[in-house]
Amino acid sequence: MRERGSFAIERLRRRGRLFARDLRLGHIGGRRWPPYLRSAAVTLILALATALVVAQNFLPNRLNLRAGDVSSQDVVSQQSVRYESQTKRDEARAAATAQVPDQFDTSVSIQQRQAIDSLATRVGDLRQSSSSGPDRSAQLSLLEPQLSDAQRQYLLQADGGTVATIFKSAGDILQQLESNGIKFDTLKSAQDSAQTRAAALHLDATGASTVAALVRAHLKVNFLQAETALKRQQASDAIPPVFVNVAQGQTIIRYGDLVTPFQLEEAQAVGLLAPRTDWARILAVFMLVIILFAVALGYLMQFRPAILRDPRQLGTLGGLMLLLLVVAKLAVPLNPVAQYLVPMAAVPLLVAALMDTGLGIIVALAVGLLTGIIADNVLPLTLVGFLGGSIGAIYVHRLERLGQWVTAGILVAGAQFVTLVSLSLIERHQSLDEILSIGGLALISGLLSALIAGGDQADGADDPQQSPAETADDERAGDLQPLDRGRQPGGSRGRGGRRQPGAGSGGLLLPRHRQDSPASFLRREPGGHWQHP
Repeated sequence: MRERGSFAIERLRRRGRLFARDLRLGHIGGRRWPPYLRSAAVTLILALATALVVAQNFLPNRLNLRAGDVSSQDVVSQQSVRYESQTKRDEARAAATAQVPDQFDTSVSIQQRQAIDSLATRVGDLRQSSSSGPDRSAQLSLLEPQLSDAQRQYLLQADGGTVATIFKSAGDILQQLESNGIKFDTLKSAQDSAQTRAAALHLDATGASTVAALVRAHLKVNFLQAETALKRQQASDAIPPVFVNVAQGQTIIRYGDLVTPFQLEEAQAVGLLAPRTDWARILAVFMLVIILFAVALGYLMQFRPAILRDPRQLGTLGGLMLLLLVVAKLAVPLNPVAQYLVPMAAVPLLVAALMDTGLGIIVALAVGLLTGIIADNVLPLTLVGFLGGSIGAIYVHRLERLGQWVTAGILVAGAQFVTLVSLSLIERHQSLDEILSIGGLALISGLLSALIAGGDQADGADDPQQSPAETADDERAGDLQPLDRGRQPGGSRGRGGRRQPGAGSGGLLLPRHRQDSPASFLRREPGGHWQHP
């Protein structure tokens, strides 16, 4: 039984090793994947992993509160933070909007008063007409359909003074109600108010009801909804951003307090709320990462296709970036100042030393931007990571002595210090002492980046592979392809384990399209030039 179990375990291990080998070589599904297809698959996996690391918070925090909950503990800030408060700005916007009154069309009041006065003139003409009573009543019904038969007869038969009082009272009440403003939802209450005011007049019941009927017939909504919304939006937009300072040790929520939205915002600003999955943010970061990877892949396709055809090198590149982003993801929530200590330039330095300088510059931009997104400090960290990493990547090209990494570290540290201090002085959100302390952290970050990259390069100094500079020379040589690159039995090894011309064929390179012609070849001389024998 034990032998069968050992045999099964060994067979499972052997299958795992075979699967790993086939995955590395692209022999999945019984056939070999095209090189660029493998590279595309690796790129998509790395892009998704990068987006998840940057956008999603996987670290559980202490609080899981909602607005309206009763706090079961004192919540104290562990760090000093200055942030833009959306809650306070929304409150200020609401207050500014409430101060803008409803906008009404004042011309409606004048127009409706003129309509009543015009009706009074026509009624006076009808009263003086020689037509019969029924004809005059019919004509009056056409002029004002809202009047009842009794009200029409009252206007035609009452004395002139009473009729004049009715129309004047109706016009006055109408103008007062219209000047107060009438909305769609207040029209009914305005009509009821007209009835009440008409009943208070020194008129008989029929006269008062006639006044109320005339007012109800001429009341009109004069609320300007679009203009009111526009002015309120302008007042809301005029409110500037509101910044809130949270001091270290400050009590944000006290035990037994009813949690407010502003308190939750403060707790979130100092990193005390439980993580939430923001799929929109993840999607946005994923799209941004795809663009950054597309730029890098386009560069490799144009200038370094050998790297693009090797999924292992792409995996190494993405792994270095992911490792740095994970470090930033772990360090920044502990203390926001730690964002300036993240060795962002280490990855561009390594990429420039091991792969290509141009690729290192692109990686410097990507690392700075993604670290800025993690720390919610996009512009400063993007510029710090890009400028510091680019200068370091340019300098470390063709480094031959490990001592030169010290100079590279000084250049990176200086570039990061100057960039960060300059941006801080331009924005003027901090005191001079705070700016200098943050600049000092940028100096340490630059030196730490060079130390990490130089240490890794020193560990790989004994690797018997071709150096990056020599690989670049070979690629620029055109269609020349080395014969087994230092694995021939003859020849001596030069710098980086590269075989030099001599005994054997270690220094021979043949054109790809004439590898079968022994008479057509070039010899690699010690000076690095290609000559015919």
